[in-house]
Amino acid sequence: MLPVFVAIVIILAGTNPMGFDKTQRITGAIAVVFLAYFVAHTVHRYNETRKAPIPEVGQKEPDTPKPIPPINPPVQTSPKQLKHTAQVIPFSVRHLDSGDAQFPDEMRVTLQPKANIQPIHVILKCKEEFGRVDYSFTFPGGMIGVLDGINPRPKEYEFMIGAPALTPENPLILRVLSATRNDVIEVERR
Repeated sequence: MLPVFVAIVIILAGTNPMGFDKTQRITGAIAVVFLAYFVAHTVHRYNETRKAPIPEVGQKEPDTPKPIPPINPPVQTSPKQLKHTAQVIPFSVRHLDSGDAQFPDEMRVTLQPKANIQPIHVILKCKEEFGRVDYSFTFPGGMIGVLDGINPRPKEYEFMIGAPALTPENPLILRVLSATRNDVIEVERR
C-alpha cells in the first residue's frame, strides 16, 4: 500500500496537474505519507490480532502481557479441548470469582467450533452440580428459537438456539455459576 501512495505522490509532484505551488506540493506529499503510514499500521495491527491461535489439545494459551487486574481477578485460566468428533464441540474454560455469595465459582466456557453449526443443540456436562447458566454470543444481536433447561439433570445443561449460527468467528460464551469449584467434562452436540 505504501509504494502505491509513494508513486502517486511522485507523479503528482512531478507533473503538477493542478498547478500547486511548492508549499502545497510539499504539504500534500507529507499528508499522503502520513495517511499511508496510518493505514498500513492499522492493517498490520488488525492482522496481528487475527493471528492469535486457538489453543489446541495440550497447548497453553499464548503468553500475553499481564493486564491490570480487575476487581475480581481470575482464579485460574485453563484451556481445555476434547477429541474432535462430529458430536463434540471444542471449548476452553476460564475460572473466575463470580462475586455471588450463593454461587462463588464462575466458569466462562467458550464454544468455538471449526465449522458453522445451526441450529445449535448442545449439552454441557460438568463434574459437579451448578446453580445457574447464562449465555451470549461475542457479537451483539438477538437469538431466535431459544429453548433452554431441556431435560434438567443436576450436572448437565441442555439448550437449543435456532439463530444465529455458532461459527468460528462468532463463538458462544457460557457463564456457569456453581456453589463449589466445578469443571466441564465435555460439550456434546445433539
